[in-house]
Amino acid sequence: MLRDLWPSHLQQLEELRQLSAAQQPEFDRAWRDLQQLHLEFSPYTLTERGCARWEEILEIYTAAGRTLEERRFAIAARLNANLPYTAKRLEQVLEELCGAGYYTIEQSGYQLTVRLALVSKQNMQEAAELVGRMIPANIAAVVSLLFNRHSMLAGYTHAQLAARTHQMLRDEVLP
Repeated sequence: MLRDLWPSHLQQLEELRQLSAAQQPEFDRAWRDLQQLHLEFSPYTLTERGCARWEEILEIYTAAGRTLEERRFAIAARLNANLPYTAKRLEQVLEELCGAGYYTIEQSGYQLTVRLALVSKQNMQEAAELVGRMIPANIAAVVSLLFNRHSMLAGYTHAQLAARTHQMLRDEVLP
């Protein structure tokens, strides 16, 4: 309690007890906020309040109904798009955002093709904007989904696969 922080001779005064009781809820709220503050330092652990603040700072306008994870991804994508813009840096940023093995990068002449795994499906627009910001202006970027392949389905039984349509097998994240 707040009163316990005062010297013992002041704890006995009735006026200060009443003052302490009135201030205690505000003190408790401030203490809870202070204990949660460390979550606001990384884009990967932001709370709702932190996301709103970073979106305001970075001028990110999000659609209603986006999840906290999607908002964190958009903020991390904007913060990670730092100079210099190199192929190695693009790979590092995609690995941080999507995870190792959840993307592919292919370059053919002046076209860069980036494919993101299905777990990143909801973040496609932010990833496309990130790639567009990170590559030189003379290279065309194509960002698409990395669909399920036959080798990914090999561990499932025929009965498990028959319960889904062809499009579901291609487009959805499988358990």
